[in-house]
Amino acid sequence: MKTRMEKLKLIAYSVGATLLLSTGSAFAQDEAPKKVDVEGLEKRYWAPKDKKFSVVQNRTYTKTKKISLTIMPGLMLNEEYSEGFGLDIGVGYMFNDRWGLEAEFQSVSLSDNDLQKEVIGLGGFINHGKLENYFGVTGKWMPFYAKMSFLSQKILYFDMTLGASLGMSSYAIQGSRSDGTAGSSTDSYDVRSESALTYGFEISQSFYVSKRMAIRFDYKHRWHNQDVFDFTTIGSSGNKLESRVEDNISLNLGLTYIFL
Repeated sequence: MKTRMEKLKLIAYSVGATLLLSTGSAFAQDEAPKKVDVEGLEKRYWAPKDKKFSVVQNRTYTKTKKISLTIMPGLMLNEEYSEGFGLDIGVGYMFNDRWGLEAEFQSVSLSDNDLQKEVIGLGGFINHGKLENYFGVTGKWMPFYAKMSFLSQKILYFDMTLGASLGMSSYAIQGSRSDGTAGSSTDSYDVRSESALTYGFEISQSFYVSKRMAIRFDYKHRWHNQDVFDFTTIGSSGNKLESRVEDNISLNLGLTYIFL
């Protein structure tokens, strides 16, 4: 009888030990940390470069190997004796999401400002030239790309581009219809056009509406040499007075269409 009781106890202990081991093993499996897919994270958020890493984003609106067409009207600023508007048309190509080129043509329409009109009305004239157009190429570098929430309703994607430009400007040398007496005339006219090498820089901000369309805002600042001639009154000989550096600033707002 005693032997039978001992056998039953031994069986009970064995069953209990087996249950404990099974429970502990299952608990250990539940608590074991999951393996992190480091390679997947690297591909998604990091770009390897010679065993170094840099932060990247999955760009929703990529520009790599794409052509763009931009049309932007703009306001001409910093004109000493003139006022008016310009129209920019640009065709760009991005080698990648960081570097690109853009060919640009800018047509400008300027007229005398109040200062020049007042001087001419008093019988005088300020010798100067008026910018007519510009054609050049801009090397573009895009260091910034980001997204932001608009009123917690929509995600807006945008980028900022810096550019260095080189081209040619055409300007009109101005003459006066005044005979040198007060009140004889209040406007100037184009005597002839001259061209000059032009260099400058620009800052562009683009907000993407879709993969094909973006709203673009530009600040452009350019410099060129301008010859100044004497055409102060009717019959002036047009002798060259000086050569000086003129700078032209424009603020432009328009649309960019991206060819996919």
